[in-house]
Amino acid sequence: MSDCPAFNVCGNPSECWGEDPELTATCWNITWSSLVVGVAALIHANLLVPRGIGFWSAIESIRQKRKLQTVERGLCEKPVAPFVSYHRNLANFCRDNTDNVVIPPPYEGEYEPIDLGSSIEASFAPVIVNHFIHFMAIDGGSIFWSALGWGMLTSSFATFLWLVLYHEDSYHKNVECNETGQRPLWDYFDQAQSVTAAFYSCYVFFPTFLLAGYVSYVALRWRDFLVNCHTIQARIHDVALTCGMSVQRPVRMDTRRRLFKIYRYLSCIHAITYQSVSDSIGPLSLQRGDFTALGLLTMNEVRVLMPMDNKIRDTLMTWLGGAVNELIHKDAIQPAPVLNILTAKICDLRGICARHHDSFVRDNPNTYVHFLLVVVMLWLACFVTTSPWRMTIYSGGEAMQLGAACFQQKVLVYNILIISTVNSCVALVRLLRNPFALTVERIKVDNLIASTDRCIFASLRGLFDEINSGDEQQLAASGEIGGEPLQGTEQSSCTSKSVSFTESPRMRTGPRARKTLSKATTLRDVREI
Repeated sequence: MSDCPAFNVCGNPSECWGEDPELTATCWNITWSSLVVGVAALIHANLLVPRGIGFWSAIESIRQKRKLQTVERGLCEKPVAPFVSYHRNLANFCRDNTDNVVIPPPYEGEYEPIDLGSSIEASFAPVIVNHFIHFMAIDGGSIFWSALGWGMLTSSFATFLWLVLYHEDSYHKNVECNETGQRPLWDYFDQAQSVTAAFYSCYVFFPTFLLAGYVSYVALRWRDFLVNCHTIQARIHDVALTCGMSVQRPVRMDTRRRLFKIYRYLSCIHAITYQSVSDSIGPLSLQRGDFTALGLLTMNEVRVLMPMDNKIRDTLMTWLGGAVNELIHKDAIQPAPVLNILTAKICDLRGICARHHDSFVRDNPNTYVHFLLVVVMLWLACFVTTSPWRMTIYSGGEAMQLGAACFQQKVLVYNILIISTVNSCVALVRLLRNPFALTVERIKVDNLIASTDRCIFASLRGLFDEINSGDEQQLAASGEIGGEPLQGTEQSSCTSKSVSFTESPRMRTGPRARKTLSKATTLRDVREI
């Protein structure tokens, strides 16, 4: 080789030139290896993963097969949703609570927030690992493979820049090769670092602001869906409670039949509201008689509802109003005020059920979303193209003798971190825009419907059983309910024991109520509350 060769690609130490030809050859091999790995990762993320051939897709396929085998073997605890596993019939509904009545089955929560436990430090690592695995599994792991691909490409280019600077440094140290003593490439690299750093720092704020704002908006929108679900529950519970407590006692059999009709209509309205987002109710069909098999509608009612197409729920609302009107006029103690209350509640129920469907289209304009995605993609493009210039570290001279590496691992790490974070935010937006999609963050409406079904079953039937007034007199005589204790007997120890309250996930009390309960130390205090 000549004493001052031009910059060229080499793979063997015998073909390379510089202070350390072996190091030069190693750095070129690292450059090409990083390039190949980066291209392979991007192909995997953009071509194989969408076709379900990716690594994470294979793992997910294995998990689904095992889950299916578990269900087939009967090892799954609850293979059938509670709401569709219960058959409603008039004979069971009209029974007293003490007459072997079959109530709707139990259910789980509609959503389970993360429990950080008593120590944040103890649970921080598992939470991070869990969410890391979850985000890696989105789209078959395309987030990880895409970030790895671009990180390897940028680190490959950064290593190439290092080789260019190393070649010029070798020229600079060789007097025969560099008679003027100038270093034009080094000066250009130094200026390019300053310009790209200034450009990126000016541009990065706007896409960060847009993306963070939209993620916050989508998270609030997700929570608004959950609040709307609970509001629908509350309106249905209000109608059932008002109907159940307004009838005359003893509750006659014809009154119980009218209450059963209201029970059917309320449960059917709730089920139809969530039919498009429910796993168990979605496959049900009016035409096949599925709602009749569950005891929600009769065959005649189904025939009348079928022509209504997408307004079946609104027709049921009118039927519910008619059934309530009939119940109040025939069986209520004070028809006029109760009817006014129920009319308002049913109108509110119609509005809040309609709001569930309206919330899907209450999003930012499509143009805004497209603009946001374009800005974010330009941000990633700027980061990928400028990061080798801003982050490449070249330390010649003594640092080379100390074993400074040519491979720019910092460029690789920073690119994986930034690209995966931005893509995870975009994936988070896509994940939360539909709170009922089949993800770990879904709102389980099947459990909501089962909860409401059981609640209104209890509320509408609350007065079916006659409570003997003699029981109250007996308790009063014993000193447990008011009055003075009997002569010659000690007062029940229950009145002197403190009562502790543990707020369950379904027990929602305001700050004033919790403050009042915390002061209640005896049963008499609780009774006064």
